[in-house]
Amino acid sequence: MGIKGRKEIPYFVRKRVIEKFLEGVPAVKISLELLLPKSSVGNIITNYKKDGRIAVRKRSGRPPKVSGKSQQNLRRLSVICPKLTSKGLQSSWADGHHYHDSSIRRILRKYGLFGRRASRKPLLTKIHISRRLAWCKEKKKNGVSDWKKVVFSDECSVQLRCGRVNFVRRPVGAKFRNSKKYQASNVGGKQKTIMVFGAIWASGLRVLVRVEGSMDSAQYMTILEEYVLPLLEENFLLQQDNAPCHKSNAVLSFMETNGIALLPDWPARSPDLNIIEHVWPYLKERVSRREVPDLDNLWHVLEDEFYKIPNSFIDNLYNSLPRRIEEVIRNHGYPTRY
Repeated sequence: MGIKGRKEIPYFVRKRVIEKFLEGVPAVKISLELLLPKSSVGNIITNYKKDGRIAVRKRSGRPPKVSGKSQQNLRRLSVICPKLTSKGLQSSWADGHHYHDSSIRRILRKYGLFGRRASRKPLLTKIHISRRLAWCKEKKKNGVSDWKKVVFSDECSVQLRCGRVNFVRRPVGAKFRNSKKYQASNVGGKQKTIMVFGAIWASGLRVLVRVEGSMDSAQYMTILEEYVLPLLEENFLLQQDNAPCHKSNAVLSFMETNGIALLPDWPARSPDLNIIEHVWPYLKERVSRREVPDLDNLWHVLEDEFYKIPNSFIDNLYNSLPRRIEEVIRNHGYPTRY
């Protein structure tokens, strides 16, 4: 069967040419039998002799519009200013040409720079890092059964409407670097929010309380007395962060009077060690699926979804604690993927 008029000879025909060549059939006869130009048969046989190749080598395509030097300049600009969008890079990257946003993103991806949400990991000083590392080394011996005797607590602010998401362009693996340029900046503007206090037990018990305004020592003691203390069993420890309202003399005196034992020496700026931090995004995602017209309705939805969180989800968080400790030690105290 002839194949005249085709721009490219199919692989199976090229393979047949080589088979006949290996059988000792002359090129002229192969050309006549397969109705191929003699030059095409000769090229197929020459390429096979040269490197054993039968298939057509992939063509390079159209030369790139952006020179190598210009691409390097773009990469360097993005590394220096990772929060610049592709449009922002376009205006700042002046090489005399106009490029589409997708072209800029494609070039940056080639250099391993991908658009990602800015991380919200806290910046750590050397003191924070050394204290986190020392604390984790001390707790390394704790098993899951030990951690299940700890009640984890935290406050969280929930917006009525989601705020703007911060994006950065960063290399793979740069999310957990202790670098301010890859972390989200605070977004200005007033937002309608509710602050809540939450606490979780390994048994599935949990508490969610609406905070009036901002949390202060008086309100914190009221929450502990009315909601946490009645559920806190003997020999259980309460985890709390180092917020001023948690560490005031009045609060510490209240805890001592009421027999509330704290998980000691909690390292500052360590949300990756507080498992309730994973409850908040889960809760917010569930709430975002529902219609919430006002703050009062938002509170009712939050309360409803909080107590619907599966116990298996909480259990997995407690089971992750030994791994979290190990990862902080491996990272020498720096933030982890948690």
